[in-house]
Amino acid sequence: MMKTKDFSLRSSYFIGENKHKWRLFLVIASLLIGIVLLPTTTVKADVVVQGTSLTDAEYADLVNRLPEGYEIVSNERYEALSRQRAVTGFFHKSHIQNYGWSDTLNSKQYYAGTVGKSLRLEALQLTFANMKTSISYRSHVQSIGWQSWGSNGATTGTTGQGLRMEAFQITTSGRFGVYYQGHMQGIGWGGWISSSETTLFGSYIGTIGQSRRLEAVRFIIYEQMF
Repeated sequence: MMKTKDFSLRSSYFIGENKHKWRLFLVIASLLIGIVLLPTTTVKADVVVQGTSLTDAEYADLVNRLPEGYEIVSNERYEALSRQRAVTGFFHKSHIQNYGWSDTLNSKQYYAGTVGKSLRLEALQLTFANMKTSISYRSHVQSIGWQSWGSNGATTGTTGQGLRMEAFQITTSGRFGVYYQGHMQGIGWGGWISSSETTLFGSYIGTIGQSRRLEAVRFIIYEQMF
């Protein structure tokens, strides 16, 4: 009888130990599964470059595409250029449907044209003032097609004719270059093009043959390092 009782006690202890270990295993497994299944969120960090908000990926892409020996102008240097005694900086004016000529380079809006108003961009003027850089550009205009190249403040596009700009190209020579991006009817902001890529590959912003208005153009400038 003593042996039977002793065996029974040992069996109960063994079963109790296994139950404890099994419960502990279930708790640990549940915790691990919970960790794996926890929802994850991806945070898109923005970089503000010369007044334009970019994702980290967009900024890295622009940096990787810079011509050799160039870098994107820092925000501090960009602002400092406009504070010099002589009129210095990158300037643009846009002619907009229903508005006419509009200066759009200011602290709140770093692009030419409008966004969210369904208005066509009709003409542009661009210049690098006292920056040892020449800029040339041309527009593809409704019912006209590609116009001739203009430079350093000349008007591209049309005024008083009610015609939309549809596409746009820039080339630069000298110390500075420019990335430019178009906002298109029914599409929104497109990809960034470099003025150096325009020279090499004939790239442009906007569309051709789709009857879409170009609504705005924004810019990021880069500089040759010495």
